[in-house]
Amino acid sequence: IWAWRKDVWFLVNLWGIHPSRINLGIGYFSKKHKNGVLSEPSWRSLSVHCPNIEYNSNICDNVVFVGKKMNHDIGALIKQKDLGGAFPWELSYDSYKNNNTLVKHLVDGLISP
Repeated sequence: IWAWRKDVWFLVNLWGIHPSRINLGIGYFSKKHKNGVLSEPSWRSLSVHCPNIEYNSNICDNVVFVGKKMNHDIGALIKQKDLGGAFPWELSYDSYKNNNTLVKHLVDGLISP
């Protein structure tokens, strides 16, 4: 989650934005290049290819996505840095089938001790 950590550092330390005003965006869609064509599959449409995906995995059907552990870690970062919150884009892109929901792991990170 280095990209989110870097963004928080820049926003707070260089731009002087108060942490409580920062919401971290999390894309629940990906970029897929195939035969010169770019598409943006949602996690809901992509996850059917990877039912019950591993907790640490960030690749499904050869497409990189923000996985379960990354969602948890982003939630924990938000809590640790006392940030304003999270903005999953878009929540309806999440999957609620095959044990593949992502937002549950984000919430777990937010409420973890």
